[in-house]
Amino acid sequence: MSHQSIAHEEERASVLAEVKRISGRRIEVRRRAQRKSQRRLAAEVGIGVRWLREIESGSPKSRIDEHIRCAHVLGLSSAFLLIPMLLLEHRLNLPRQFLGDDMDDAEVHCYKILAAIDMIPLAHHHPVQRVRFVEIMESSEPAAVPR
Repeated sequence: MSHQSIAHEEERASVLAEVKRISGRRIEVRRRAQRKSQRRLAAEVGIGVRWLREIESGSPKSRIDEHIRCAHVLGLSSAFLLIPMLLLEHRLNLPRQFLGDDMDDAEVHCYKILAAIDMIPLAHHHPVQRVRFVEIMESSEPAAVPR
């Protein structure tokens, strides 16, 4: 493995570790706000209490799918993981408000921005995917922004 690919893997692992740290904190804050014990949340998710403690502490050993399962049980969208991950991967500053408990407004803004983009010209940059993407776009009704 080249030095460059090793550095890339280390950077990717660093981003994922930071996302898990942020996620664990958000899961703990939401769980406490809902007045759920760790035992109850662990049972609802189908994991052990010890493993939930690992998740809430942001342990790099925790699995991202378990973070998502905890989030869904608590009513958190996966956006609280994905938006910070995208920003960190592109070396963009992570706004402080993304560390708060509620990202609903940020998520809706992202949907609006994506819905406003004329995706057909973007598809021309990737001709292999263009046919399927254009077929999907032409066969579907304009999507409403979820809320």
